[in-house]
Amino acid sequence: IFQQGSAGHDATFQNYELSTLFNPTPAVTIGAGYTYTTGRDHATGAQPKYNQFNLTAEYALSKRTSVYVLGVFQKAAGDAQVAQIAGFNPSSNQKQAVGRVGIRSSF
Repeated sequence: IFQQGSAGHDATFQNYELSTLFNPTPAVTIGAGYTYTTGRDHATGAQPKYNQFNLTAEYALSKRTSVYVLGVFQKAAGDAQVAQIAGFNPSSNQKQAVGRVGIRSSF
């Protein structure tokens, strides 16, 4: 629940998620996921909906270090005017895609 939404009323969201991990080799991990989000703005009665797809691939360079690539696509629907993947600014329309490449080191 997000408090102090539109006109000081709450907004609620529910997520439903399916995800999987696959290790084709000991050094490679591939992950895929789908999240469906439905919400309600209690001030306006609007019911935004979001469909999000995630795909990741990680390659272990050693026991402590790996490189990864991540892609996310979100499509807003229902009363949602724009897509907004968590951690990023909203898009200007109902679609948004982001990608990330990185190195991870564990201590």
